[in-house]
Amino acid sequence: GDGDKDFVAGNLGWNSRLHATSEKRVSLYVGDMDQNGGTDHLLTYFNNGRQYPFIPRDQLVKQVPSFKRKFLRYGNFREVTRESIIPGDEMANFAIVEAKCFSNVYIKNDNGKLVVYPLPVQAQSFPIFSFCSGDFNSDGKIDLLAGGNMYAVQPDFGRYDAGYGLMLTGDGTGNFRPVPLQNSGFLVQGEVRVANAELDDMVL
Repeated sequence: GDGDKDFVAGNLGWNSRLHATSEKRVSLYVGDMDQNGGTDHLLTYFNNGRQYPFIPRDQLVKQVPSFKRKFLRYGNFREVTRESIIPGDEMANFAIVEAKCFSNVYIKNDNGKLVVYPLPVQAQSFPIFSFCSGDFNSDGKIDLLAGGNMYAVQPDFGRYDAGYGLMLTGDGTGNFRPVPLQNSGFLVQGEVRVANAELDDMVL
């Protein structure tokens, strides 16, 4: 309500085996790990200051069979770090993508400077792919409807299906309060992939 344009952005949320911060980033390395002309990928996470592969030994060996001899025992694989798989002198051959935030967020436009604020914890329980904004409780303040979920994921993660839609009421200053389903009446089951939803198109 201050005349400039603010934003909300969907993300993975916090209900996942993957967690990332600015200091402990989740990284994806893409390159040819076994020099066979193919493209391999390695997802890593930080623990106690060291980078570890996210995938278990079986998946890594299936992707790169030559690693079967290098990593013989399951018990020892828990000590395997990123450096064990991709040595430092080979890093230049890999493309690296890093994530430092998985939060669903409100982005405040503060006179041209964008400041990011996580939405309430209830809005972090599932990946959000779609928002709709409007004054849903007729108090003159902008509110939000959110939907998402994601089923097409690897079995290691389990599908992201904890979302049933969520209403967040705004106070006009950038704070949003989750409204329980029994009070909002807003229920969306399954995966939600609606872009640029207009209030007139929503069935409430």
